[in-house]
Amino acid sequence: MKYCYNCGNKLKKGDIVCGKCGIELTDNKKEIKDAKVVEEKEVKKEIEEVEEVKEEEKENTTSSTKGSYRNENIKTSNVVNSSDSDEDVPVYLCIASLVCSFILPWFLPVKILYPLIGLGLMIFVRVTYPNNTFGKVLMWIDIIAYTLAILFIILVVVACSKTCGALGKMF
Repeated sequence: MKYCYNCGNKLKKGDIVCGKCGIELTDNKKEIKDAKVVEEKEVKKEIEEVEEVKEEEKENTTSSTKGSYRNENIKTSNVVNSSDSDEDVPVYLCIASLVCSFILPWFLPVKILYPLIGLGLMIFVRVTYPNNTFGKVLMWIDIIAYTLAILFIILVVVACSKTCGALGKMF
């Protein structure tokens, strides 16, 4: 089957003019053959351009994610999103944890509940946003505060046991 070298329309045997575009077909075989060669070259060129664009996109995506924990985390986990407002979330959670751990117990009843909520928020921040500096500092503040609280409780128990033991002997 022969095709027009200008528009690619199918030609019938003996056609002198293309029925679609109206171009004169003088030397059908030569012009049709030339048209196929030109078309093949154009197709190859388009394929190469598409491949180059794909390679550039690949390079851009890999270079933009290198060194960025946040972008690597997006690929592996759905917990952290890449929007700018999400960078503020761990800060707000850390502030809420500080308020729960150190301020609310002074003003509200059920004093043990609020530090536990603060500890839970701190752990959530450390697990969800492991590179957040505020979360790291808050973790150490909580560790020191809870260690001091445990030592204080131990000292009170020891002091009470000595005092109660002495009082018990008197009665």
